[in-house]
Amino acid sequence: MRARYGAIPAQAAGTIHLEEGYDLTAQARSTSASAVLETFDLSLPVDVVGAFDSDLRLTGALNEPQIAAVVRNTQPVRVDRVNFASVRTQFDLTPQGVVINQLEALPTEGGSIVGEGGVTFGESGALDLTFLANNLPGTAIARRYGLTSPTITVGQVDATAQITGSYDAVQTLIQWQAPAATYPGRGEILIAGEQIQLRNTTLAVGGGQVTATATSNQGRWQAAVNAAGVQLNRLAAAGRGVFTGQARLSGTLAELNPNGIQAQAEGQLRLGDGTVDVTGALDRGRWQALARGNRIQLNQLSPNLPANLQGLLSGNARLSGTLAALNVNGIRAEGTGQLQIAEGTIDLTAGLDRGQWQALIRGAGVRLSQVSSQLRGEFDGALRVSGSLANLSPQGVRATGTVRLSEGLSLLNRPTVADIRWTGDRLLIDRATAPGFSANGFVAAQFAGGASIGNFDLNVRLQDYDLSSLPSLAPQQPQLFGSANFAGRIVGTPAAPNLTGELQLNDFVLSTGEGAANQFVFDPILAGEVRYVAEGGFNLDLMGQTDRIALQLDPQNRPVSFLIQQEQLFAEGERQGDILFADVRNFPLAVLNVVPTVQQRTGGVGGQLTGDFQINVANLSNPAIAGQVAIAEPAIGYIEATAFAGEFTYANGVADLRGGELTFPNSRYLITANVDSRSSELEGRVVADRGNIEDLLVALQFFDITDFQRGINTPAYDEAAAVGELALGVAGQPVIDQLRRYFEIVALYEQQQRQQAQAQRLPDLSELRGSFTGTVDLSSSPAAGLIANFDLDGDDWRWGKRYRAEDVTIDGTFDNGVVTVFPAELRTGDRLVAFSGQVGGTQQSGQLRIQQIPVEDLRELVRLPIEVEGDLNATATLAGTAQNPQVIGQLNVTNATLNNTPVQEAGGFFGYNDARLTFNGQVIVSEPEPLVVQGSLPFPFQFMDTNPLQEGIDLAPGIPLTDEIALNIRVRDQGLALLNVLTRNQLMWESGTGEVNVSVSGTLQQPQTEGLPAFEMRPLVRRRCLNQSPG
Repeated sequence: MRARYGAIPAQAAGTIHLEEGYDLTAQARSTSASAVLETFDLSLPVDVVGAFDSDLRLTGALNEPQIAAVVRNTQPVRVDRVNFASVRTQFDLTPQGVVINQLEALPTEGGSIVGEGGVTFGESGALDLTFLANNLPGTAIARRYGLTSPTITVGQVDATAQITGSYDAVQTLIQWQAPAATYPGRGEILIAGEQIQLRNTTLAVGGGQVTATATSNQGRWQAAVNAAGVQLNRLAAAGRGVFTGQARLSGTLAELNPNGIQAQAEGQLRLGDGTVDVTGALDRGRWQALARGNRIQLNQLSPNLPANLQGLLSGNARLSGTLAALNVNGIRAEGTGQLQIAEGTIDLTAGLDRGQWQALIRGAGVRLSQVSSQLRGEFDGALRVSGSLANLSPQGVRATGTVRLSEGLSLLNRPTVADIRWTGDRLLIDRATAPGFSANGFVAAQFAGGASIGNFDLNVRLQDYDLSSLPSLAPQQPQLFGSANFAGRIVGTPAAPNLTGELQLNDFVLSTGEGAANQFVFDPILAGEVRYVAEGGFNLDLMGQTDRIALQLDPQNRPVSFLIQQEQLFAEGERQGDILFADVRNFPLAVLNVVPTVQQRTGGVGGQLTGDFQINVANLSNPAIAGQVAIAEPAIGYIEATAFAGEFTYANGVADLRGGELTFPNSRYLITANVDSRSSELEGRVVADRGNIEDLLVALQFFDITDFQRGINTPAYDEAAAVGELALGVAGQPVIDQLRRYFEIVALYEQQQRQQAQAQRLPDLSELRGSFTGTVDLSSSPAAGLIANFDLDGDDWRWGKRYRAEDVTIDGTFDNGVVTVFPAELRTGDRLVAFSGQVGGTQQSGQLRIQQIPVEDLRELVRLPIEVEGDLNATATLAGTAQNPQVIGQLNVTNATLNNTPVQEAGGFFGYNDARLTFNGQVIVSEPEPLVVQGSLPFPFQFMDTNPLQEGIDLAPGIPLTDEIALNIRVRDQGLALLNVLTRNQLMWESGTGEVNVSVSGTLQQPQTEGLPAFEMRPLVRRRCLNQSPG
């Protein structure tokens, strides 16, 4: 049977029995939601679209029908804006009510809604329904309602809804939670009649908590929102501080729009140790706010702010507007503030009206060195700045004002005041003044591709600028002294600046160090034109009365020509192609402050250089140089020569010297060398074509044996003031008395000279004469140090009046401060002194051989009370150090005589240690008994003196200096005849037997003798007594 119930078509089958009641089944297919609402005269607050199939079974008595139904959708269902893929419900309907056994709805985008409950009919009818929502796609559902945000998500939402109560007192309680939301939260919504409550609502926001409550009753609503500990940087990257506050809102449901809302709010934003207190109000669409900031640290507003720009900001701002014009043009604001920074203050007054803003900025006492290490002094000034919020770019800003810099800017180190204007595309400098300085012009800006300086045009005038205040561009840059005047114009762009003007240098001095030798002093005034054109190069031409500085550079800053005249110095150059040909005359090398041997502490290079140079300037970072030089009075520190000449090349860090010739008054040396500055390696050869030992000693200032100890280090001499003055007590005395005193002083000086000569065992080095030839090969590297191999031959060397060598040969090496010779020989006929070994360093060793050296030549070394002649032969082994040499050896004297009496044999062993000579020897005049002598004497040499400037000899620490002597003499029997020789026959031993044992102790100045002679047979007789006449 086909039937229609209202707008719902159906097909039914079954029976209706008057006594047994209903037994019918019915089906409704693809019934639309609108047909169901129309049939049952229902009205819903939201749209429902969809189609359903229904299966019904009608049973029960005629007066108690019971319907069991199952309803399911046949196509997607849309409730308001939410789509459901599946909707199914099973319910039972009786005259007493409806029981929903099961309700299940599955949203298209996920989650589920299930429910159950019932509705009773009649006067006591009531509702009791429960719905449970699980994993609803909150973000997707919110997006359906236009609630989208790239930073906020809702996530899965769970909720329960309970609808209970009688028809006239229905109450709905909804409990929800969104644990996966950007701001996880939970809450409750209670609906009872016309009253709606939002309660127990909490959101976790930015590490803090936001709670909200709201009520709606009889058409009016009100709400309260509280925030605590909300960290704004977790809400937005630019957010700063922690906010705590509350807001109260109210209105009517009839006017549920911004114009119908009233609100009051207050809060506090904590920024480090500073705070911002905020209050606000909204009424009938108009709003206003007040913010008060107190001691806010700037780095709290911008963490990337450099430490030197950090300060404390305090101030007030008042804002107002309407919700209808909630944009920059509808906001009005005014405020004041103060920034404490760099020990100064910056005061700000600002206003905003209809999108136009203006500000007055005043600075006072700001120490610029704390803002930037390149600035100095203090900043003061005032600027009026204005613009539009619609264009906050530099082009949209205008400014005018005055700035004061107490110590100037950059190269200008004077108090400076500037009146400036910013027009949006350029900075106009109406006037900038400082003592001796003025400027005006403009600097244009360029904003395409990033802000930068475009073109500029400046007129500059400078007077008495201190050249010494110019910054150094390199560690070894020469210092400039004097003052400069300049008047000119600077135009162009940073990439292509142009400069023209007149430059004057007053009392200009170029200095590379202390003292006149390191300075170029020019004429009192040098004046001329200076010009720089980016595409044309640089030109400078300054002239004085006799001096001149001229320089021309090409656009690549390569020299085209130059001319320098200063007293005797003349330097001129001109480029041809890539080669700069330069002529230099009388250039003082001392101004370069070049010290070639820092480790040896010799001092800097000196002399007057003249030369011709060819310089390849194609690559200024690696120029190639060739030249011929001549140096008058060349010097390295204190070591001076007569002249030097040679040719050299330099390329790729390697310098090569060829044909070098170094001359002294009586010497000539030929030099070749190669130096690699990249590896600090040196190779060279010095050929002594005509060497003179006196020239070398004078050049090295070796005047005493002890001078060899310092090597080529600069000698240390006291200043003249160290000599002091000695009062003679003759001031105001008669001239004859003053002359007498003068001659007394002269006589005393000559006496001291004689005493010194008598005490000195060796001649002064200044008395050493001789010539030599030879070769020295040098090499040096950071790893190996200085190494030298030398081979020298000399002839006719003389030392004082007594010592002479016809032939001198010295072969050896120098390595790591140690000299090794193999051997060094001094030879005259059959006479020979030879040494092989090492000296220098911590220890020395060697072998000394002496052959046929006349004993009389050694009398100055060992002064004896008797005349000894003969030829000395000896061998000795050397050890120890230069300040404490150690020697052990043996010697014998051939052809020996004592007091002109022949000696059959004389010899023995000797040693030297701790400045003492020990010996053990014997002398035989006639067989068979010898004279045996053993002893130990203090015998310090002058070269062992550690303090040669003081009187006497100071030995090195650790040497036990003592004047004590020890001498033992033993002779017996026929050996006593030696007394005849020693006393020149004043005492004569004629015959007999006897023995003499004598010990001498004490000092050389006060000897003490012990021992007695014992004689038998004939006594010792004085010759002088035997010749006396009677009576």
